[in-house]
Amino acid sequence: MTKIDPSCHDVPGSPTATVEADPSPFVGIQAAVCRQRPEQMAAGPWYGSEALSLEQTIQGYTMGAARAAGWQETIGSIAPGKRADITVLDRDLFAVVESGVGGREIVDTRVVMTVFDGRVVYEAGGG
Repeated sequence: MTKIDPSCHDVPGSPTATVEADPSPFVGIQAAVCRQRPEQMAAGPWYGSEALSLEQTIQGYTMGAARAAGWQETIGSIAPGKRADITVLDRDLFAVVESGVGGREIVDTRVVMTVFDGRVVYEAGGG
């Protein structure tokens, strides 16, 4: 895994050969963890030594983004006094990565519920 300099504000998401033109964070998460496009997983990782762990990637999308924006005291993690911003997914990404990603298992992840500032603002199925 790639070692991240703790003094950097690591925020995943940049145009590379492993990322499709798609705003979904799951495309970026799969690219960071697998270093390959979903349809080309059999080819092996592109510069695999640059892969991030799922934990590093999620940290970048949450606390990394909050720190880069200067909002780390308000958002970016679940802690007393912070906004309750939570996304519930249809699968356990850690279990997916542990069992081995062979295709679109991360990219096809769907959001089941979104809680923003302590209020449910989205539920799959319109509930």
